[in-house]
Amino acid sequence: MRLWLFVGILGSTTMGLWAQETLISATRLERWRELGQYERICLAYEQYPHCFSAHHLLLVAEAYANLGKSQEALALYRQSASSGTAGWAPEHWCQYAALLHQNGEVERAAHFYRLCAEQTSHSIDPALRLAQLTACRSLKVSPHWKLEPVTELSAYRPVYATWWTGSELYASSRSASLGAPVDRGGLPYERIVPRNPVRYRYHQAVVGNLGDTLLIYLSKGRGNIYSCVPTPAGWSRPKRWRVIPWLPSGRPSVAFDPKTGDVYFTHDPGLHVPYGRDLYRCRYLGDGKYAQPERLPAPINTPYNEDAPFIVQDTLYFASNGPASAGGYDIFYAVRVGEREWGTPQPMPAPINSCANDIYFYRFSEAHTYLSSDREGSFQVYRAQYVPPAPPVVELPPPAVAEPPPPPPAPRFAVVGQLSHKDTREALPGQVLLIDSATQREAVGQLVAADGKFRLYPPEGGKTYYLYAQSVGFMTHVQVIQAPQTLEGAEPYSVEIPLVPIEMEAVFALRNIDFDFNSDKLRAESIPELERLRRLLQENPNLRIRFSGHTDNIGSDAYNKKLSERRARAVVQ
Repeated sequence: MRLWLFVGILGSTTMGLWAQETLISATRLERWRELGQYERICLAYEQYPHCFSAHHLLLVAEAYANLGKSQEALALYRQSASSGTAGWAPEHWCQYAALLHQNGEVERAAHFYRLCAEQTSHSIDPALRLAQLTACRSLKVSPHWKLEPVTELSAYRPVYATWWTGSELYASSRSASLGAPVDRGGLPYERIVPRNPVRYRYHQAVVGNLGDTLLIYLSKGRGNIYSCVPTPAGWSRPKRWRVIPWLPSGRPSVAFDPKTGDVYFTHDPGLHVPYGRDLYRCRYLGDGKYAQPERLPAPINTPYNEDAPFIVQDTLYFASNGPASAGGYDIFYAVRVGEREWGTPQPMPAPINSCANDIYFYRFSEAHTYLSSDREGSFQVYRAQYVPPAPPVVELPPPAVAEPPPPPPAPRFAVVGQLSHKDTREALPGQVLLIDSATQREAVGQLVAADGKFRLYPPEGGKTYYLYAQSVGFMTHVQVIQAPQTLEGAEPYSVEIPLVPIEMEAVFALRNIDFDFNSDKLRAESIPELERLRRLLQENPNLRIRFSGHTDNIGSDAYNKKLSERRARAVVQ
């Protein structure tokens, strides 16, 4: 650590942090911040706290927050705020609000989130955070769940993502005490604790296990998943695990469905799609083979991030950071419906969920259920135990006259039907979706089994939906569905969907592709048909198509030819 000592009076243009004629270079402090060297900033503050003014405490608070030390960061933000917040940058408003939110100070966090919303630029979505504060206020508490820190892992904080092999416990840690190299963000690379089965310089983390086989993420090159099996000398050398054909986008999580043999995993497709990190699945086909990955439909996946799947019998647990979360990531569960479908997700109660980040809820057994959370500052692993309520003492009532059974529930409007081959009429598996025509967002979806039958329940009445039906190797089908104003009691809408197989040199028409007169500007009613074409190309990446079009006979042939070409290019774009 180098100290810059100046005695006397500095000019007004000199940047510095004054304390008893001692100055730490603010320029160097800003440079460390730009380079992500947060450990150096914190070390300078811990050695020379008297050399930091209230204004430059913000840099130290920001560094502590980026290192996952939220309690230290919150204390320094409070100290700086006591001298006024007029000179704060927008990112400091946002980070202070997030720390207050994580600490459960709901009303004060709401105040600073609103201040964030008034800034011209900010690093968070204030509307999302305010919605999460509403969920935090209404978070249910269960007296039957008990949490306690896993003390044997406390020395490795921040520590998270715990896996139990049946005999050993493994977790991931970014503790500086492990001596791992530091990444570009100033954080140590992940290490597996308490006993590391591999030796590797960069990121290494246990991301799943099947029996006594460990699945390990190594950030070698672009990163990938490897498997290790126990040997008399310890663990075998990591071997590439090829079930998932995609390269991981960041640290993945892998889970197995004990009933179907399917593999679930997390994947972030990047910025070119309107959703974030989501849950995907590779269906088990038998004989050790798996189908290509498929994204789970709504309502499991949302426009926000989903992570850390884990399946116990007929319950899927996962984490999500959408508006239904009480803050950051929260744990949700969904109950199996049929063989591979899942019901509407529900949040877990407190103390499983909190106003902080709660993730990696893994139920290996009643005695080995683990949760990772940063509710006490940096990430810590907790052991969760469910204590069932004592059976109530029931006093038998006197015999009563038998009452007639309740009437059956009133029918509800649904879209029901079957996918089939247009020529052979054989049933087809695939996927059906209802898209809200107003928002162009997925309202509800269903993966269709081999019998081709499906049933979709529109969430809102009085709306227009686009029904998309697709199967690998077939043209995507789209049609308009008008839901009645009142869904309850309405008769179902039945539809049989014959899908046309994709064939070489086949010719098909794009219906309802309309342009303004004498223009290459597409009309709004053309969007559903173009969306059908986009989904077809996504499902069939090797498909190549050729566009042709025509105009009316108004105008010269040369002009109409150029207009046709511009319209074809508008469809492609």
